[in-house]
Formats: sequence, structure tokens, C-alpha cells
Amino acid sequence: MDSIQKTLDCYNADEIPMVSILAITYNHEKWIARALDSFVSQKTNFKFEILVHDDASTDSTPDIIREYVRLYPDLIRPIFQVKNQYSVGNIPHLFVTEMAKGNYLAFCECDDFWNDPYKLQKQVDLLEAYPECSMCVAYTETIDLIEGEEILRGVSGAEYPNRDLNFDDIFTLMPSLSTYLLRAECFNKAKKWFGNIVFLDKTLLFIMADIGPIKVLPEVVSAHLNQDSGVWTSLNARKKHYFLISVYEELCSKYKQEHRHKFAKQLVYWYIESQYYENGCVKKLISLSTGLLRTAQLTIKYSIYRDTYSININWMRKWYRSLLSKLRRH
Repeated sequence: MDSIQKTLDCYNADEIPMVSILAITYNHEKWIARALDSFVSQKTNFKFEILVHDDASTDSTPDIIREYVRLYPDLIRPIFQVKNQYSVGNIPHLFVTEMAKGNYLAFCECDDFWNDPYKLQKQVDLLEAYPECSMCVAYTETIDLIEGEEILRGVSGAEYPNRDLNFDDIFTLMPSLSTYLLRAECFNKAKKWFGNIVFLDKTLLFIMADIGPIKVLPEVVSAHLNQDSGVWTSLNARKKHYFLISVYEELCSKYKQEHRHKFAKQLVYWYIESQYYENGCVKKLISLSTGLLRTAQLTIKYSIYRDTYSININWMRKWYRSLLSKLRRH
């Protein structure tokens, strides 16, 4: 914490905002003003605060934040990092929640923005009406940045079922982080799970869905920008596969048997997609559960004969024989 410079604390101890907006930024000088404008223009019948976490940006992002603090001193609390925290394994999103005072938490990275001025009001009203739900998500516009031009690709969310989302839904659905509104008390329960898991969006959805149903607001409330300098989009396919493998391995190890085999199927998929044949991955499956070996063996057997994956069939047969021999020993 000694690497942090917290320049403003505008709330007295007895003033508790209903919502804490957690704005995460790094080198977003082209887009952060649009994001901050979308936060300060929210129309609500309750108090909210905006915590802006700058992860040691090297462009003019910090200067833009300071200007907004000058304009909205009673609304914005900035946090400026001296050293980039993401590069040393810390998740800025989790870090800034320690300073949040709201009963609800709203996330948004500052290359994204909100395009509904009633976003917070609508989602808070929903969660107040459905106390059994742990969080709320909504639809989002997806924008591609191509040669400096923003092109609307479509709307994400129309594929959601006409009901609350449950744990199993999260394997196939991926609501945008910019639409999340979470109960702070549920998030505090979830934090013990994170450990080495760094893929915040998907991991957080699984954990929150395990705590309670996820309410869906069937309206577009935000826009998500796909751009090459993003942490995820800048990774090549192989690195993305290895990253997802590490996330699902960690989730497999943390969850009880009830959910473990659900993660196993997805984990095996990423093993196959990345041709991740190493003795280490077989040992990992054994350490989690011999049942995962059976899942892997059956999945690969099916893939070999159905030609599900357009990858080296000899590699798949090699892994299949290895798994079979391991199963016989267990």
C-alpha cells in the first residue's frame, strides 16, 4: 500500500454511498474522458462515489484524471500507482475494492463506457427488489477499433436466457465487466477465492453465481471497446489458451466435487485446443481427481473418432494412451 498516492477522500465517515464505481485505467488517454463523463452523468436518487485507479500510466491519463477531480471534487477519488501493479501479479480491480464504501460495486475499465444515464438506478432497483440475487448484468454494445476508427460490431447479451443466470450458464456466457453491479457483501465473501486466479471477469461470475443467482437487465447499458493494446486482446491464441488453462486448473482445485467435473470438461477442451501434452498436465489431473482423467480420456476418445478438433491426430492418440495407462494405475 505504500506505493499508493491517494490524493482525495471526499466522504465523511458517516456518509455511505449506495454505489462505488470502480474505474480501472492504464494508458487510456484516448478514451478515459468519455468513460468518466458517462459515470458523472448517471442520474440516481442515491449517492454514489467514483474511485479511479490509475495503474502507473505512462501517457497523459493521470493528468486527465486530475482535471476531472478538479471538476468533481465531491464525487471522484483518484488512486495513482507509482509502480504498475498488474505487472507484478496484483489485480487492480480487487485492490481498489478495499477502498470502496458503497453497498454495491460497479466495475468499468476506462476504454469502455456507459451509454445509459440510468444504468446504476435500474440495476440497483433490480437488486433491491430481488435480495436473493448476488449481482446484476446487462447487455452491451461491442465496438471494434480498426485503423483508429470505432466500428459497432453488435450487441452482446441478446443470447442470455429469459431468467436469472445460474452457475452452469457461466460456462457458455460472458457478460461484459462494464455491466456488472455486485452486492458488496457478496463480493467480500468471494474475495477469499481469488488467490492466484487473475482472470477476473469469468472467475468473478462463477463465484458470484455460486453465492446467488445473477439478475439480468435486458437492456444495453454500456459499450465495450476491442482494441489491440488491451491486456487480453494483445495476447496471441497460444498464450490465451495457456492462461485459460491456469485459470480452470485453479478453479478445479478450489471447488468441491459438485462443480469440479464441470470445470474438468472445459479444462480438457483447453488442453486439446492448445495441444497441451505434458506430463505435468496429467499429474495435475490426477492430483485434482482421477475422475478428471476419465473425463479427459472419454473426451479425447470421442474427438479422435469424430474428428472434432482439426489438430494433430497422432498427438491426441498419444495423450489418450497416456491417460489410459494412468487410469489403470488409479
